[in-house]
Amino acid sequence: MDIQLLDTYAVMSTLGVALFFSIYFVIIGSVYYFMKDIKLVLWATKIHIITTIFTAVLVIALSLFFKEAMSVSKHAFRMTNQFFYIIFLIFVLSQFLFLSNILYSLFRIVKIK
Repeated sequence: MDIQLLDTYAVMSTLGVALFFSIYFVIIGSVYYFMKDIKLVLWATKIHIITTIFTAVLVIALSLFFKEAMSVSKHAFRMTNQFFYIIFLIFVLSQFLFLSNILYSLFRIVKIK
C-alpha cells in the first residue's frame, strides 16, 4: 500500500497492514468482551463491526490486487490512492461511532443510577 500525504509517502507492506488489522481486531474484540455487561446501542455496534471488517478486507484485497496495476500507469495509481483515502475515511468514521457508542452507553448507565 502506498499513500501519498502531501510531499511524503507512507509505504506499508500488505503483511504490515494485515498485522495492524489483526492487532486492532484483538483490541476491539477485547473491549466488546469486557463491556458485555453494559448494554450498547445495537445498531451502532452492528454498523461498527460490519464497516470495520469490510474496510479491513477491502484494504488488504486492494493492496494485493492493485499491486500490478499501480506500477503500470499513473491513472491506476491515483485511482487506487483515492480508494484507499475513502476506505480510510470510512474506517475512521466507524471508529468514532464505536467510541460514541461506548460513551453514550456508559453515560446512560450513570444517568439511570
